[in-house]
Amino acid sequence: MRDLLISRGGVWLSLVLAAAAAAQQETGPELAAGNVVNAADYRGGGVAPSEILVLYPTNAGPPQMVPWALDATHMSQYSVDALGGTRVLFDGVAAPMVYAKSGQICAIVPYQVVGKKATEVVVEYEGRRSPPIVLPVIGSSPAIFTLDASGAGQAAMLNETGCCNSVRNPAVRGTVASFYATGEGLPLPGAAKGRTPPLPLKVTVGGVRAQIVWAGNTGVLQVNFRVPATAPVGDAVPLVLTVGDAHSSPAVTMAVRSARQQVLVVTGDFALRRQLAAILTGAGYEVLAAQGGPQAIGLAQDHNVDLVLADLAAPSEKGSEMMRAIRAARLQVKTAAIAGGLSADVLKAADLMGAQAVLTRPLVSQAVLARVRTLLLRRPAVY
Repeated sequence: MRDLLISRGGVWLSLVLAAAAAAQQETGPELAAGNVVNAADYRGGGVAPSEILVLYPTNAGPPQMVPWALDATHMSQYSVDALGGTRVLFDGVAAPMVYAKSGQICAIVPYQVVGKKATEVVVEYEGRRSPPIVLPVIGSSPAIFTLDASGAGQAAMLNETGCCNSVRNPAVRGTVASFYATGEGLPLPGAAKGRTPPLPLKVTVGGVRAQIVWAGNTGVLQVNFRVPATAPVGDAVPLVLTVGDAHSSPAVTMAVRSARQQVLVVTGDFALRRQLAAILTGAGYEVLAAQGGPQAIGLAQDHNVDLVLADLAAPSEKGSEMMRAIRAARLQVKTAAIAGGLSADVLKAADLMGAQAVLTRPLVSQAVLARVRTLLLRRPAVY
């Protein structure tokens, strides 16, 4: 009897599970208005033409993520309107898809919504559609993409050198930088232009207006701008994009530094520190001075040091330890060693320090400046 009950219980459990699976399969996609947000800062409430959105539907999307890719299938297509059996429709117009997976879809609002007051949004998965939801159409909803995809903090952007902007690699005042955003309302390449003219763009860095060198929508908005000469310097300067009357979150930041290059002189010789400070300051460089490694490391952590001039009078292992710590804080820093003369031991010590040059005493100002200028020459990025 006990075995029979267990057997019957197993059958009933199988039937219940099968029925639940069938019911889930029969349930179509569902989407709530609050589950449609900007892909950069996760704000909701309305959609702008060409805005990149993330939607969080239920019962929609393939089990494994399917991203758009420029492969043999899509070589002739700038965008696709279906991925993994999933589509998003705005007033019946299929949206360009970025990726799709179960419960999460990234798509771009079709530019055809421009000029409308509202749009009906539907998610389709394997032929089954969600009930439509109505979202307001707004002229713009600008948002800048961030490095950690949180919508706040360090912007995902490039400096003029082609390297990522960061605390370790700040943008120099007066140079050109680029960031990436969405929600500005510009048409995608090849999209039919609407009757409504594009809204004006404005970029500010720490509240100071920047010159926009170029801006365009290549699927994501790219803005090339010149960092204002009077922008505040710091590791987290607010970067704001304004489109029409709407602006991005001021919680997005970038790192900015002065255009004046900084040289750190490390030596226990007071007369040598004073001599180098006089030579370099007279040539327009900002000079920091340290008597030894611990002080030098602290200065490098607090300042955007471009070049370290280090006296090899200290033991070589201490010099190499100092430079490792400095490079951990300032990735792009250059190094030159100072020595009483050239020898095999001097070259070995300079190499251990990672020096790109050796200056020999007695120092001649013209030779020092020529070497410093060569080391600090800013080279454009090679693409």
